[in-house]
Amino acid sequence: MKILQVLPSLLRGGAEQVVILHSEALIRNNFQVTLLTKAPENKTLSFDTPDGVTKLEVSDRLNKRDVYSFLALFIWSLKNRQKFLNYDVVHGHLTYGAFFMICIRFIFLFRNSHRPKLVFTYHLSGMNVSFVSRLIQLSMKFFVDNLVFVAREEHFLFKAFYPLNNSCTIIPNGIHFPSGPKVDFKGTDENLFKASPTTTIGALSRLSADRKPHLYLDLFNSLDKLEFPRELQFVLAGYGPLIEQLKKQVSSCFDHKRVLFPGYIADREEFFTSLDIYVTLVVDNYPGISGLEAISFGTPTFGILLSPENHKSNFLPIPCSSNLELLANDIQSYCNNHSKISSLISKQFSWAKNNFSIEKMFNSYLDVYGKI
Repeated sequence: MKILQVLPSLLRGGAEQVVILHSEALIRNNFQVTLLTKAPENKTLSFDTPDGVTKLEVSDRLNKRDVYSFLALFIWSLKNRQKFLNYDVVHGHLTYGAFFMICIRFIFLFRNSHRPKLVFTYHLSGMNVSFVSRLIQLSMKFFVDNLVFVAREEHFLFKAFYPLNNSCTIIPNGIHFPSGPKVDFKGTDENLFKASPTTTIGALSRLSADRKPHLYLDLFNSLDKLEFPRELQFVLAGYGPLIEQLKKQVSSCFDHKRVLFPGYIADREEFFTSLDIYVTLVVDNYPGISGLEAISFGTPTFGILLSPENHKSNFLPIPCSSNLELLANDIQSYCNNHSKISSLISKQFSWAKNNFSIEKMFNSYLDVYGKI
């Protein structure tokens, strides 16, 4: 089976990482995979194309506005329309992939039975994106053979478009897990936390409005008001357009030396294992790719719950709440109880590996490809 994956770029992010992992799984199972993207904006900050995957790029000399990118994609699609017949499935991601789905339906308007099968993954659950972006991607329900959601969400548009039927599926993102946590905590006072005079609490995010990075600083502020056995050190890693704004917010609330902005993280294992506590965003019982990575490396993980209806979730091994003061109190109670946090690490790893492995995600998508 030949699969064409379409997304705007391989710039490092959660959706892009999922596409890479899924493409690698397809290659391992003898599928032929092609990635279609725009020309790379920053090769240093982009994922490498996986071995065995063919890469196609749509050149856009006027790459300053989305409208030019979409126009270039439409023209490219018309010129290469016969090539689409070589693919069994075209799988779109993000708004760029959504526009490509529309292009395919237009090109095969009078030859619908000859077109490839269309799948679109909606990655916006819990994100702070515009009404238009959300509407465009949810409207893919009317253009594709199967619309896949990575999680449920509370937004009214999601509730309007989601009803489960043969054309809608929920497939949580997954990652690779080792046989056990890569950091072996024994639960003793001597080796539970790293040998440091501080307790380091961190998060990793693209620092843009849709990822709500200000929530991490608000939580850090709540934690800073509580008593801990050791001095707290905060880390907000990642890059994005809001970094200077976030640094100004820090300067008004903290000693700037206690909140670090290391920027782009090249070695994710080194980053996660350097932390004592990791904080992630949780949507519909899903802790995000970075949350899963932290758990896989044995870093105890806590969640900011993105739900207006539930202040606290009692159904996850990840202590999480939409009330940041309650979450801060939870983190404090675990940091003061080493046996409790050691047990948490074990429970989180087993739960995440059973529910969010790359193998489970791959098999779910394989079911979708086979049914459409």
